[in-house]
Amino acid sequence: MKKLFAILAAFLLLLTACAAAEEALFYYPLTPPETSGDWAYRLLDDGTAEITHYNGDAKTLDIPSELEGHVVTSIGKGAFYFGSLTSVIIPDSVKTIEDSAFSSCYYLASVTIPDSVKTIRDLAFYKCQSLTSVTIPGSVMYIGENPFTYCENLTNISVSYDNEYLGVENGALFTKPDRRLVCLPGAFPDRIYSMPEGIQIIGDSAFVGCRSLESLIIPDGVTAIGNNAFTDCENLTSVTVPGSVKNIGASAFSYCSSLTSVNMLDGVTSIGDGAFYYCESLTSVTIPDSMTSIGDNAFYSCSSLTSVNIPSGVTFIGANPFADCISLTEIGVSSDNAYFYVTDGVLFSRPDRRLVCCPCTFVSPGQLVSKKGMRIMSWVYSKSNRRYSVPEGTLVIGDGAFYGCANITSVTIPESVTSIGEWAFYNCEDLESVIIPDSVNDIGSYAFSNCLNLSSAKVPDGVTEIAEGTFFGCTNLTSLTIPDGVKSIGNKAFVMCSKLASVTIPEGVTSIGDQAFSYCYSLASVKIPDGVIDIGNGAFLGCSSLTSVTIPVGVTDIGNMAFYRCKGLTYVTIPNSVTNIDPLAFLGCSEEIVFTVEAGSYAEEYCKTNGCMYRYPGEAN
Repeated sequence: MKKLFAILAAFLLLLTACAAAEEALFYYPLTPPETSGDWAYRLLDDGTAEITHYNGDAKTLDIPSELEGHVVTSIGKGAFYFGSLTSVIIPDSVKTIEDSAFSSCYYLASVTIPDSVKTIRDLAFYKCQSLTSVTIPGSVMYIGENPFTYCENLTNISVSYDNEYLGVENGALFTKPDRRLVCLPGAFPDRIYSMPEGIQIIGDSAFVGCRSLESLIIPDGVTAIGNNAFTDCENLTSVTVPGSVKNIGASAFSYCSSLTSVNMLDGVTSIGDGAFYYCESLTSVTIPDSMTSIGDNAFYSCSSLTSVNIPSGVTFIGANPFADCISLTEIGVSSDNAYFYVTDGVLFSRPDRRLVCCPCTFVSPGQLVSKKGMRIMSWVYSKSNRRYSVPEGTLVIGDGAFYGCANITSVTIPESVTSIGEWAFYNCEDLESVIIPDSVNDIGSYAFSNCLNLSSAKVPDGVTEIAEGTFFGCTNLTSLTIPDGVKSIGNKAFVMCSKLASVTIPEGVTSIGDQAFSYCYSLASVKIPDGVIDIGNGAFLGCSSLTSVTIPVGVTDIGNMAFYRCKGLTYVTIPNSVTNIDPLAFLGCSEEIVFTVEAGSYAEEYCKTNGCMYRYPGEAN
């Protein structure tokens, strides 16, 4: 759950194969690589070499079979990531092509895979957008997650006739032992596709980016649909999932922007996290009685979905499956369901007494009606009924529970609630006030972020941490009470709280996170308490109204851009304890800025080196 909403923190970057491939960019060997000319490599346990990077600029390339006397047997993770190659010949000494080895080689049009290769791992040729055809030799005995994901011009995959592990049928690459469909080429021309009979598993990322695909026939006998299996099939309009399928993987149909209806037949038991993420045309979804589990954000931002019915067999629902479904008006739950129920149109979980989902179109209660054994709420819109009181007895306001509820102006939380989840009230644009009782001891990351009209907030006494992004983008927040028990202020906690003029940080706080108060343009006064020992990078970046600041004794480092572009900052006091000031820490501040420093201190030397005005304690301005 944390992982999925963390992606949203980076402004809703997706749970797709893209993220997996980009991991190659951040792969570093544990020990420094050996080098030989343009090549970097590492020695494997058997004394052979694995290429880790190519530093040259050749467009056509024959990879050497030896480096400094060591036989090259492996092309390493991300070895040619983002390379400019147009053609590559892999030597017949190579046995393994590792994860994302040629990822994002956009111009790679030709690759020769020798019959020595036994293993091709996950996403090996991810986003090789100029690749039109590829031949897999008979030696390959293992292939991972679709190696040709987002090869959008790939029309043909062929497999050597003597390969005992792989085959091609109806244009699709599949594994023979487990009948896993590995890849349908991205430029496969047919608009209607019928999978080969006997396929049992639709592999991870198997159809990613197949943009010609409009209609799909999944045969009976398929038991699982993998993660990201149909991500970004932007012209796929409808799909029927047969009852033989038990699990629909995470992000399986994410970004299928033309998908209007999904019919899951009886037998399907599990919908993975983000399975229908951003299916913005989806208006109809049938969840069968066999369903037991609906994952985190399963239908996130399905903006055309107006109603959904949850059957009696569902025993688990993760973080708000319907977050940001801006047209959702009705959630129905079978009257026979022992785990979930709807009250006043809001979905709750019985076992953990959790508020799971308030529909985005919520206004206060109208008339309860019953439809086909489902308890459903109907509303009549009125400006006067945009307030909501969480029922007494609720323990948890779940992750993303009110995500995108733009109509709500006021929420009252009862004393029974102890926890408010991550992103709980994100983008509740009209929310003006929220009463948080002292019973609450945990408020999750980004809980009130982008609540544009929230003007005041009182953090309860039991809370010890202001989590990352808690009030990010609350542009009308003018009054804030932070209790004495708070020990740390997280990264980005108050970013762009542009009307916040002053803040009192309690004495117990020891850490102010990266960008904690960045772009609080009206912040003119802040007292940093003596207990603070860590001021994060960009902590007060862009606080253009801030005029003076005293760094407490105990702080040793003033980080990157800590006070960058604080244009009104004219007086700064820096203690002896500071032993490092980043070159950009005070860049863009007032030209009249004066530092108060101790004689012989690091801060004095910093001022001398950078031509800053300074004085000693007790000296006149």
